[in-house]
Amino acid sequence: MYTATKEALELARSGKGPTLIEAVTYRLWMHTTADDPTRYRSQEELDQWKARDPITRMRLYLETKGLWNKEWEKELVDSQKKDIRTQVKIAESASPLSPDDMFMSLYASLTDTHTQQLSQLKDTLLTREIDEDAETIEGGFP
Repeated sequence: MYTATKEALELARSGKGPTLIEAVTYRLWMHTTADDPTRYRSQEELDQWKARDPITRMRLYLETKGLWNKEWEKELVDSQKKDIRTQVKIAESASPLSPDDMFMSLYASLTDTHTQQLSQLKDTLLTREIDEDAETIEGGFP
């Protein structure tokens, strides 16, 4: 990374424009919460790659140079958690979007599959609203 960044900086300073640096590394965590990486990789493989984790290696490097420490890290993490909580509250207080909004920015026009999915979503939401209304009428409260 150092060499690639140094070369990119030299190119930029010499007037040859920007450089895109693609940094590819091993994905330590699952793709999604539905993923189970233990099905396709061993704990041994994961442990080998954890030792090469660029984020951990950078933190250790900065610590040895006196540019990072646990106190600063705790302050940063606490600050970011506070900011995230604030942003979640703002997002949760926003007016809900229409189901159409989720689909309409995918493509210039919806594919047949997306049109079908949108229709299914609307049917599901309508059924849920009818069920909630029925519970309200029968039980007094939703």
